[in-house]
Amino acid sequence: MISERAGATGPIAEELDRYDAHLREARGLSERTRRSGLRLVQRLLRYKFADGPVVFAQLQPARTAERDRNAT
Repeated sequence: MISERAGATGPIAEELDRYDAHLREARGLSERTRRSGLRLVQRLLRYKFADGPVVFAQLQPARTAERDRNAT
């Protein structure tokens, strides 16, 4: 777990912990690389789900791309 999120709780924190473990163990990424990617994923999950449950089926590529265009 990356230290910035140590102690964080809730559905988003749980998903980020799982994703961090995957990036570290399966992909072998450095902490710096993981931190950068996790920050981006955290922003997306907070935007889409706030503090509620994370339902990946609700993430649609077209919606995600549209959100990215509107953010700039």
